[in-house]
Amino acid sequence: MGQTLKTPLPITVVKTGEYLTATASKPLIISADSFNIPAANLTALAATVGGIPISDRVPVQFHLVLKANTEPKDTGK
Repeated sequence: MGQTLKTPLPITVVKTGEYLTATASKPLIISADSFNIPAANLTALAATVGGIPISDRVPVQFHLVLKANTEPKDTGK
């Protein structure tokens, strides 16, 4: 499988009615260096796709909305 990066991330969780939301409290900045991707590789990649700039750091944000399962469980009885 690929590489993983474990890092603490503060989240805000709110329950309203049958919904639960989880949101990153602030963006997590992911660096290519954290995955051993050299800056030279990003420069080479950028050159192959028309010279567009490719950053070595990107912000990651998420917002999840989960709805409770209101269907009765099948207990097999």
